[in-house]
Amino acid sequence: MDTNRFKVRNYKLKGEIKNKKKQKLKFDPSVIINDNERAVTTIGINNINIVVTDGGKSRIGNVTADKKNNITLLAKQHGEAQIGNVTANADNTIKQTVKESGHSTIKHVTAGKGNDITATAEKHGNAEMGEVTAGEKNTLKQTAKESGHSTIKHVRAGKENDIKTTAEKHGNAEMGEVTAGEKNRLKQTAKESSHSIIKEVIAGKDNDIKTTAEKHGNAEIGEVTAGEKRIRLNRRLKRAVIQSLRM
Repeated sequence: MDTNRFKVRNYKLKGEIKNKKKQKLKFDPSVIINDNERAVTTIGINNINIVVTDGGKSRIGNVTADKKNNITLLAKQHGEAQIGNVTANADNTIKQTVKESGHSTIKHVTAGKGNDITATAEKHGNAEMGEVTAGEKNTLKQTAKESGHSTIKHVRAGKENDIKTTAEKHGNAEMGEVTAGEKNRLKQTAKESSHSIIKEVIAGKDNDIKTTAEKHGNAEIGEVTAGEKRIRLNRRLKRAVIQSLRM
């Protein structure tokens, strides 16, 4: 990575940059990376680790990851972390964690094949993702707990993707429109006085959609459009939603 791209606006910055096959970025408490949203491009086998604490702020522009990259974003103790558009081609890991009233935003995620995308909000943390486009065999996991709030605006899943949203311990998890092409799995769970909402689901062929509410949890799915081989599952889903709203 060209370290000349980095612009630091805090002279008390503590951090490190490692290059070659591994890249590690760790800043505390405040830094702006790639000002004016210039791009970070990683070719392969890189580790990008952003940690923001103690009310610090970190901003990265667009991230393009080719293959087998690990991108980790952690905001805690009122820290604020932002990433622009993330494009992950194959076998990349993107992990966003927010806790202790931290705030993390990822603008858009485009995942090709075999990528692992995780968003976790806990202890009053707020995690946000915009549009998530998943091609094939990607895993998208959203978790909100301990009064955390996690929002994913839209999910577009092509084929054989695994999408899970979980809210527990007064957590609040929200997904907007979910469009599932073929053989995708969508699982929604709300428990322990938490709240999970999926606004709309459009399912093409052979998709498996499950929603579960327990221990005073509230799980809601809005309009469900089911394509081929989905009639029975659709009825079962409707009953589950009604039962969850009565709890």
